[in-house]
Amino acid sequence: MRPLIKIALLILAVGTIWVFQMDPPPVELLSNGSFPESSRRVSEKINVNKATAQELELLPGIGQDLARAIIQFRDEHGYFQTLEQLRGVKGIGEKRFATISEFIILDEGISDQ
Repeated sequence: MRPLIKIALLILAVGTIWVFQMDPPPVELLSNGSFPESSRRVSEKINVNKATAQELELLPGIGQDLARAIIQFRDEHGYFQTLEQLRGVKGIGEKRFATISEFIILDEGISDQ
């Protein structure tokens, strides 16, 4: 008998199938410096005028330091009037802004895209 058939028969005879789940590998930057699309998931758009640091960290490419920088900028300059104002935060350039813009809003579902 072939090995694959033997394994299938053994599984049927024992009646137990083991399923193993592995943790996903750590997220690494792609060669172009961006994050893989699947690295983080944002289930709802994030209001940048109200978000906590933890909520901002859900955005692709936004870590703890950049989340704090966004909040500090917001505290010093007031609420963002346009999403483009995020580009005034050190560390948010054209590419990063393009990456996060589809996941952010200003207030109550109103976005500036």
